[in-house]
Amino acid sequence: MKRIPLIAALLLAPLTALHAAGKPNVIVVLSDDVGLSRVSCYDAAPFRTPNIDKLAVTGLRFERCYSMPLCGPSRGALLTGKYPFRTGYLGNSSSTIDPKRNPTIANVLQQASYATCAIGKLGQSAPEDDAQAPRALGFDEYMLWMGRNTPDRYWNPRYCRNGEFVQGRPEQYGPDLTHEFLVDFMRRNGERPFFVYYSAVLAHTPFVRTPDTKPGTKDRAQIVTDMVHYLDKQMGLLVADLEKLGLRDNTIILFTSDNGPYGEPLGTIRGQPLHGVKGDVTEGGVREPLIVNCPALVPAGRVSQDLTDFTDLFPTVLELAGVALPPNLKLDGRSIAPQILGRQGKPREWVYAQLAGDYFIADHRYKLYGDGKFTDISDSPAAEKTVSESDEAAMKAKQRLAAALGELRAGVTAPVAS
Repeated sequence: MKRIPLIAALLLAPLTALHAAGKPNVIVVLSDDVGLSRVSCYDAAPFRTPNIDKLAVTGLRFERCYSMPLCGPSRGALLTGKYPFRTGYLGNSSSTIDPKRNPTIANVLQQASYATCAIGKLGQSAPEDDAQAPRALGFDEYMLWMGRNTPDRYWNPRYCRNGEFVQGRPEQYGPDLTHEFLVDFMRRNGERPFFVYYSAVLAHTPFVRTPDTKPGTKDRAQIVTDMVHYLDKQMGLLVADLEKLGLRDNTIILFTSDNGPYGEPLGTIRGQPLHGVKGDVTEGGVREPLIVNCPALVPAGRVSQDLTDFTDLFPTVLELAGVALPPNLKLDGRSIAPQILGRQGKPREWVYAQLAGDYFIADHRYKLYGDGKFTDISDSPAAEKTVSESDEAAMKAKQRLAAALGELRAGVTAPVAS
């Protein structure tokens, strides 16, 4: 694949000029139950993630990225670009994607001649016993763990590989096998643009040792830490493999997490615990890392305070890929491709998140819940503070958020499961 040179003038040109030089590859890494407090470049502790941190230092780090509070709704929003109240993907038991109603990023890119691949975890996005389901979601090739909370995502792994369920051996580690599958896919598809949904199983339960865990370790906190560190190790391997294949300069990596952390140690931000964890609509359950890196395309060393949420990834990936949105497909997301490429873009004024009947809309400072609760999130993700009704500026912000929420959810009376 032809590499794209890093030319400052190109960053000021229209995106169509960018893609005339060759369409980029895109890899979306969705880590599991990692959250903001387990990625050390966000002032998190006690975890150390040097490989992910390097992606941030040599790329772009977003400070205000929001997911949904739980795995199924987050994946639904990311893959379809729509909020849960539109799709019915409101919880883990109601997040099976129907691509005929809600096409995925992969469906659209596949039609645009991208090679598509998914590895790791498909989770609640498809029936766990349907080996063909990933193909319907737009993936040409895949090696995916399709189960639920079972240990076979790690040791003695059972995965679905290109339409067949395969059983590994007791000494094999699932995340290693899926990574090897991805490297082979990239090697075979290096002459055409590809899209990869790298949906990591790490660091979800069950909490079990990694290949790097010291023999005999039984301390659960140490094992959780090891699992996060192994995820970071795999990010380093991903970069190294892209370099070996000659694809690094033209491959955009986006790293994030599906929801807040779960399992001690949860981690801290700037020495403070999170306000909420996985499954909570409070800040700790929905604030996520978002790091974007590509040596030839993404200017290095930047930090963005622009608001973004998971529905934005669909239009962002399409714009980076130079692929037009199908005319009959309406998304909730807004592309952040201009910001990624070093331009100003049109930042959001608010973000939205939902789990079942609980939801909120938020700007940089304030958050309005569906039940009317109104909080100050200037100390996010460590706290949400009660707002006095005598605070005139805050009340004006509340009115603005209420108007935006009313417009967004116009006609919606109650959550409707798919």
